[in-house]
Amino acid sequence: TVTEQLQLIAREGRTVIATIHQPSSEMFTHFDQLYLLSDGSPVYQGKALESVDYFASLGYACPALMNPTDYFMKQLVVMDKATDADGVARVEKLKKEWVQHQTLPQIKSPEGNTKLADYQDSRLNFIGQIGVLAHRNVVRFVRDRLGFRAAIFQTLFISLIVGLIYLQLDLDQKGIQNFTGGFFFLIVNQTFGSANPVFISVPMELPIIIREYRAGLYHLFSWYLSKNVSEIPMQILLPIVFFVPAYFLIGIGHGFDVYIYQQIIMILVNSCAVGLGYMVSCLVRRIDIAPIIGMIIILPFLLFGGLLINSDDCPKYFVWIQYISPIKYGFEAIMKIFWEQVPKIACEEAIENCTALTGIDVLKNYSLQSRSALGDGLILLAINIGFRRSDSSDCG
Repeated sequence: TVTEQLQLIAREGRTVIATIHQPSSEMFTHFDQLYLLSDGSPVYQGKALESVDYFASLGYACPALMNPTDYFMKQLVVMDKATDADGVARVEKLKKEWVQHQTLPQIKSPEGNTKLADYQDSRLNFIGQIGVLAHRNVVRFVRDRLGFRAAIFQTLFISLIVGLIYLQLDLDQKGIQNFTGGFFFLIVNQTFGSANPVFISVPMELPIIIREYRAGLYHLFSWYLSKNVSEIPMQILLPIVFFVPAYFLIGIGHGFDVYIYQQIIMILVNSCAVGLGYMVSCLVRRIDIAPIIGMIIILPFLLFGGLLINSDDCPKYFVWIQYISPIKYGFEAIMKIFWEQVPKIACEEAIENCTALTGIDVLKNYSLQSRSALGDGLILLAINIGFRRSDSSDCG
């Protein structure tokens, strides 16, 4: 029945509120909570199965063979108030009884002089707050199954499209451009794809967080830390789902070490983008403006990411953008990890001047020899921490 289906939905952790006209006795047993009103005033609110006993305690026992819902309607509905004085009196009594039932007994004041300082702070400690808030974030994420499936599908779909575009590239002179463009797109997609959802979700969440913080429920840093901790699994899972198909379809190869190192860089870029999303969202706090400001910030990172303009040719008044661009360091890192493993690049006879004969030559042409891939990874980690430290203070 429909009632059974609603009950199954409720057992999954969702709140179900339903209205129904003249339910049967069998259907009544499926109700969890019952709310009875008469002329807009509450007469009963609680477990449905306890309602019959409550009315019986007031002297209105439901007959054994009568539908409880029909009996309640008979007791609460007065067809003609002008002539049915007993019915009016019965309903008024039920209203008063429920008010008295809901009224808490007065607690006697403690004897002696009790100072406010004698009471300890009833809030959870710092670790307890992080645990509760992290659990709340996880529960909310687990319940949003559609959102999780959509994120996995979108990530996998884009990965397959990229892999099919750059399918099994050859290590020749044309392959230099193809591999380089593919690597750059992987980094750019991780940046945009990870930051965009945060530009929207955090401004939606902040009003609730700020209200709870001002109410003294927890410290702001507890929320910040719990959110970062609870979202780590997704910041690892999505880059893996994205990079694994692309790695095999593109034909990057060159051993398991290359895959692991490049995968770590993808995870770091993803985390940097999320940290940037936190920072922008906490600064702006408006869902209609945060994505715009975020794009304005990310676009210069894209322009000075190491592909569209050579790092050595960057204007001096814009060189500072390179130093804080996660796209640049992510692109440099995966380029170094790959091309340093390429000892020779084929040069076709039809090509008069081959631009690069080894992987090291490719890195020289793109001016990507300033530091090691490990150094780029450490800089990405530092940028990530910088973004997240900024949002921890801005959200307050």
